[in-house]
Amino acid sequence: MPCLETLPAAICSIFFFVSGITAFVRKHSQKSLIPASVLAGAFSASVYVMVIKPHNYIGFIIAVFTSLIALVLGSVMLFFSQDRTMLRKNIAFSVFTCGLFCTAFYYGIIIKMIYTIPTNIIYNRI
Repeated sequence: MPCLETLPAAICSIFFFVSGITAFVRKHSQKSLIPASVLAGAFSASVYVMVIKPHNYIGFIIAVFTSLIALVLGSVMLFFSQDRTMLRKNIAFSVFTCGLFCTAFYYGIIIKMIYTIPTNIIYNRI
């Protein structure tokens, strides 16, 4: 089960890593390379924390915040960008979809983890 929980973040990490390198090689654009590498690193960090400490929430919270950043970045690229070539639309749509899927997936996992905590643990901490 932990492997399936880390799979979307690992795929997103690879996606942003490859897209950042592709943008830099094709356009020599550091403006595209830096956000893509930051997002790839954040997704990789969340995967690492999820694998090392699967019962803590911090890895999933990192994944949710990183996914929200990807969602906002994709939204800005998709809805507010002035350059409307088909390639840019496809890239923006893929970033938006990646962020939306990962946000929903990890938000669902966090909600599931919260609601499956035994009640005696909650009452002992209070």
